[in-house]
Amino acid sequence: MPSASFVVLGLTDGGSFRPNPCLPHQVASVKSRHLWAGAYAISTYPTPAQLTRYGGTGTLSTRLGRVGAAEAGFNISTLTRARLRPPMVWVDVEPNSRTPWSASVHNNNAVIDGVIARYKASGFRTGIYSYNKAWKAITGGRILPNVATWVPAGHKGGVVAAATCAVASYAGSKPLLTQW
Repeated sequence: MPSASFVVLGLTDGGSFRPNPCLPHQVASVKSRHLWAGAYAISTYPTPAQLTRYGGTGTLSTRLGRVGAAEAGFNISTLTRARLRPPMVWVDVEPNSRTPWSASVHNNNAVIDGVIARYKASGFRTGIYSYNKAWKAITGGRILPNVATWVPAGHKGGVVAAATCAVASYAGSKPLLTQW
């Protein structure tokens, strides 16, 4: 969009540990247009192979947290290769048909906690992108008062998106970003 002043670039291609193949071109475009750029990355529940590879030993919660940290680490490497240092990385928490989330919200939250912790440890500000139904199904409606949220308003338009900023989002705080 010619009038854009910022963009949010996807780091992943449909799920964890899959880089966006278009990212180098997108970063070049952002830099040539002198735009602000944020980033988002889809986080997913690990496959058995990912749990084995990245989880190590210990309790399942501990292992899932390590996989979440590895997901974020993978994305940080992607950012480094693309020479992009966004002020915010959005953790996309949505249903995924390729790698569905667990039926256990405790286990899902362990993955999400690992993702957020790794970004923060690497100096990135983080936020969550989701929507009410998905967030409730995946996390049990967990409240994260100190984590920014990005809320989609669907096809309802800018007025509804702006009004969405005035009320608490799925994770308990007022959204930092809305979209329509």
